[in-house]
Amino acid sequence: MRVHVEKNELVVELSERIDASNAGAVEDEIREAIRLHPGQPLCLDARKLTYISSAGLRIMIKLRKELGPGLTVCNVSSEVYDIFDTTGMNLIITIRKRMREISIDGCEVIGKGASGTVYRLDEETVVKIYNGGEEILPVIENDQRNAKQAFVCGIPTAIPFGIVRAGDRYGAVYEMIDARNLNEIVSEDPAALSWVIPKYAEFIRSLHENEAHESQLPSVLDRYMETLDAAAPLLSEKTGMKIREFLRNIPENRHVIHGDIQLKNVMFSNGEMVLIDLDTLCTGNPVFEFAALFATYIAFNEVDPLNTTEFLGIDKDTGARIFHETLREYLRISGGENFWEGRGEAGNGGGPGEAGTGEGSGEAVSAEDRLREAEKKIRIAGYLRFLTILLIEKKDERSEKKERYIRHAEEQLEELVNVVNKG
Repeated sequence: MRVHVEKNELVVELSERIDASNAGAVEDEIREAIRLHPGQPLCLDARKLTYISSAGLRIMIKLRKELGPGLTVCNVSSEVYDIFDTTGMNLIITIRKRMREISIDGCEVIGKGASGTVYRLDEETVVKIYNGGEEILPVIENDQRNAKQAFVCGIPTAIPFGIVRAGDRYGAVYEMIDARNLNEIVSEDPAALSWVIPKYAEFIRSLHENEAHESQLPSVLDRYMETLDAAAPLLSEKTGMKIREFLRNIPENRHVIHGDIQLKNVMFSNGEMVLIDLDTLCTGNPVFEFAALFATYIAFNEVDPLNTTEFLGIDKDTGARIFHETLREYLRISGGENFWEGRGEAGNGGGPGEAGTGEGSGEAVSAEDRLREAEKKIRIAGYLRFLTILLIEKKDERSEKKERYIRHAEEQLEELVNVVNKG
């Protein structure tokens, strides 16, 4: 067996077969490699492995008990993976399938975004090649899991066909959808917003009608709490406490939300809308869906008025229109159901399109008043989403513009928590 160290990981390449006849010798060689390289994580490279018996599996169980999560098995063929799956080994050991190698030379580019580039592989499939190297694999794996989960839940999305490698980069293959994203449609013809926004708002509402168990998708509230923890050094202690209280007061539920449902991530095909880029898919209150839209279409432009022009091909006013009119239409068609202000939650009376009572005031509240109140609260969550992008998703980026974005979010949060808490 070949032994080498790669990226601070001890790699032991397994032979073609491991069974009762050679299991003892294989274990001895692995343990000798561990002895010579103490303290390093162990990766058993199974690219040559065609069969493993119970004797071989027992070796891995012993190593797992000794090394814990420091043991992985990589480059596993589909046939061998079936053995791991049948025996439940994949439940206790991190096992990675061997990736299909592809070439994107000469492939048509059909889309490009901040996280990667989409190429047409053939008439049936496309591949999204992500920026970065191996460190991006957990993101791709999460996107694939979410796409499968969304598909079986009846949420319209492209069928995922697995993770591939193209040179030193990685990607995910999906079915080819004969479609354009909504952002392309609107950037080419701003007048299309008149029909796009009603369909878009209805699509978002229909997505939120789905529910998922906590074991299927993560909670969006947990993500926002993580952001608040990361932002704690930037905010006053008092503001941090108020924001934490604000988040805890948002009614929790298990509605499926995309988490970044900007127009670029919604395809339009044969009159129907289809979701893509599902790495942010989660569950929670729909207020967080609009918080992400606020960050995309409002917050970035407040510091840099040309931001959406540069990244989305639409001007600042169009971005603001997308956010405000989509929220208005969503609240109108949903009646506020399942939304923060909906169905009398927190003592608020009827839905946003109905007469209701203020919080303990006994006064009638108009639909416009409810819309403004909803926007105030969305803004707080929106600036937290803004900070998620800056402090977590772009944590390695260093620029003067990023620092200005962060300062702006700090100032807005310090001001907004006082206004909302008074209300």
